Amino acid sequence: MKNRLFFSSLFYLISSIFLQWIDLSPTTLSFLSISISCSVTFVN
Repeated sequence: MKNRLFFSSLFYLISSIFLQWIDLSPTTLSFLSISISCSVTFVN
């Protein structure tokens, strides 16, 4: 359980940094959101 939470948090943190680093369009943002959701689902 701890490892899953850590992985999800780490992935979210990296994504947040990536979002701030690059000016993203809404389409890219939604794609990233879907990717995060899939990753969390996969980990769980």
